[in-house]
Amino acid sequence: MPANPPPLVYKAIYWIDRHFARFADEQKLFKEEKQIKDFMKLLPDDATMKVEIRSSLENVNVKNKWEAIKKSLQSCSVKGVHRLDWEIMLHYCYPRLDVNVSTGVNHLLKGPFCAHPKTSNVCVPIDVEKLDSFDPFAVPNLNQLNEEMNSFAKQQLLDDEVSGADKENVESSKKKPDEYKMTSMKKYVDFFELFVKHMKDEKLNETNMDF
Repeated sequence: MPANPPPLVYKAIYWIDRHFARFADEQKLFKEEKQIKDFMKLLPDDATMKVEIRSSLENVNVKNKWEAIKKSLQSCSVKGVHRLDWEIMLHYCYPRLDVNVSTGVNHLLKGPFCAHPKTSNVCVPIDVEKLDSFDPFAVPNLNQLNEEMNSFAKQQLLDDEVSGADKENVESSKKKPDEYKMTSMKKYVDFFELFVKHMKDEKLNETNMDF
């Protein structure tokens, strides 16, 4: 790590450092053996330092594992340890560019409401204000949506039968709501429509200001 990293990297370090302890705890970076082994590979080949850090990680009384690791790094005189904590944080949290993700039409980079080719999970827009509570494994799935729409269609048939031959009821039954509103996609479509509306309103306001 250079003494004066580029401004973009330095700014990233500033923000990552503020949240890294929580991130490490949520991702179990220093709790499960596989993650610990991967982490130990990032350290210089110094047995004493590795033993000290491993001891901190295995000590149940050490609540903040990351702070304990940083203290061990700061007290170590091994060459190459200077600002190693920055390098570790960047290793886990700094964005990486993936050519395949950026160019592959069947990869993860998709527009709203596309479906992943393997999982059939739907790509949904999310509210950044609720980002911490977003669960990527709980998004709608094509199979799930198919079941929901079939269930809705069956219910519509039952409702039509109950309405009988009354012309007024028959006409009203034709005015069916959008099917997506009867599925788990509704909240995501509603949010997307609201997002687009806000964009249109902002653009309209900019146009009016020009005049």
